[in-house]
Amino acid sequence: MEMYEKFNWQRCFKYASRIWENDRLLSNSAFLRTAEYIETEMRNIGLEEVEVLNAKADARTMYAEWIIPRAWEIRSARLSYEDGEIIADYDEIPCSVSMRSAKTPKEGLVLEAVDADKQEAGEWMRGKLLFSSKPASMLSDTALKYGASGIITDYFPLYEGIRESAEDVSGAARWDCEFMGNTNNTSLFAFNLTPERGEQLRKRLAAGEKINLRAFVDSEEFDGFAPTISGAIKGTDPSLGEIFLYAHLYEPGANDNASGCAVLMEVMNMYLSAIRDGTLQSPKRTIRLALGQECMGSNAYLIHHPERDERICLDADMIGTEKIDNAILGICHSPYSNWSFLDDLIEETVQTAQTFAPFPYHSRPFSISSDNMLADPYFKMPTVALITAPAKSYHSSMDTPDRLEEGVMRRNAWIFFTMLQKLSMASEETPVSLTFAFTKKKLAEAKNPLEREFWRAKAEHIRAELASFSKGEIPPAFETAFSFPKPPAGITPLRAVRIIDGCMTLPKTDPETGKTFYPAWNKTPHLPLFWINGKRTVWEIACLTAMEEGNNDYERAYEECLSLFRALDKCGNVNLESI
Repeated sequence: MEMYEKFNWQRCFKYASRIWENDRLLSNSAFLRTAEYIETEMRNIGLEEVEVLNAKADARTMYAEWIIPRAWEIRSARLSYEDGEIIADYDEIPCSVSMRSAKTPKEGLVLEAVDADKQEAGEWMRGKLLFSSKPASMLSDTALKYGASGIITDYFPLYEGIRESAEDVSGAARWDCEFMGNTNNTSLFAFNLTPERGEQLRKRLAAGEKINLRAFVDSEEFDGFAPTISGAIKGTDPSLGEIFLYAHLYEPGANDNASGCAVLMEVMNMYLSAIRDGTLQSPKRTIRLALGQECMGSNAYLIHHPERDERICLDADMIGTEKIDNAILGICHSPYSNWSFLDDLIEETVQTAQTFAPFPYHSRPFSISSDNMLADPYFKMPTVALITAPAKSYHSSMDTPDRLEEGVMRRNAWIFFTMLQKLSMASEETPVSLTFAFTKKKLAEAKNPLEREFWRAKAEHIRAELASFSKGEIPPAFETAFSFPKPPAGITPLRAVRIIDGCMTLPKTDPETGKTFYPAWNKTPHLPLFWINGKRTVWEIACLTAMEEGNNDYERAYEECLSLFRALDKCGNVNLESI
């Protein structure tokens, strides 16, 4: 309870607000101001080894397989009717313009707006402004093919029970960072309208009115940097390894994800405050906080610091609001291939937090939702995350500091602090006490022999893993020989070996079938990748993947895995070897 009261709402809210004030502007210069602010505040907190790592934002440099989009500066952008009525204005709502929109002439462009949803694409689009209810990224190739000058959209994804209609996002514009991928070497630009302004334009076009709009964008693209800022509370025993905390910057939301960054910074404040007043001893393990670009920044940090001995990772993303945003806290678990005692610890800590005030939450199976992608076994760093998504304000200009809830952020800070305190002080004398109830529940719910065998073995393994963690030892590898279903006749024994670390983002094509896999933000091709340990056969990996996905069609899973691994072998991510 004392640690719960140590949370300073005013300070945490200030962190979130200052981050939001910059990042909402979407421009490179604003992001750099955020980085300067974070660096200053980390030093003010009293963190040691404060570092600014300038990851390259050039759309070329790869961190694992993540590429940071090219730096983009936006100074002004407007879209108006010929009579001067403005329907999209960067100064009013920065999200009104899609990121990486190209610059127009100084005087702007006067263009006819046409409803691109009403007829098949063709030459009639040339020189026009394409208006659509689809995201701009879905129209960009068509616009370039037929010579359209720009895109207007009032697209807003809806989520059942969370935001169900345009009325739920009235007055807001969607944040669009996907318009032109990592760079824009064209003259194409895009605007995002609020629902009511979009509906007004749609009705006028439907009535047969010819409408000319003036579009103006003052922007530029260049090779720049996306800083990852880190700082540490040094542990008293470096041999025990480090605990890694991560949250991402450079998005326009107070909840997504200024809240995650602010909570972790406040947790570091709480920890150092407790050390200073004698409530806690200095941690045995170093606690290192890093804030930067989502996924690209965390990968860049780990690649840049191979000497750092991170043993555990906690990720915070969208943890600032619930009731206001019709959202529920989610625990993002590890993939089965990297399931650890950390998965039980976060469940039991969230359960304990119910003593302050009951709240709903759900346990989510692994998906690449955020920097929880560091749960990839290749990093040898079990990772869990708290994330409240989707939410009513998600990826829109609605995501403002006034929606942040003190009780939600206080409770989530307590959850992270409590886990951190147990992990940082764990030893043979003070082990982390767990009932392993969640893993036992997974065993009880197992639906087939392989799944039951897996969870029995995993339940034993995570106890040994926790014991090793407490001693500061590298945990034993999980290499149980399962009783796999017999493979069909004619299957050639093959083994896959990973070459490139980290999750994939670039398309992969099977040279035999021509099938293309799209792995960006997609867990499906990653689950088999994660099961690779250099010893398992493709058939065994297919069976484990099918088990994790909850099906018994092992032969179909094998065909999918083999196709994926052929594609990965071709592009150099994996070696596919005969046994």
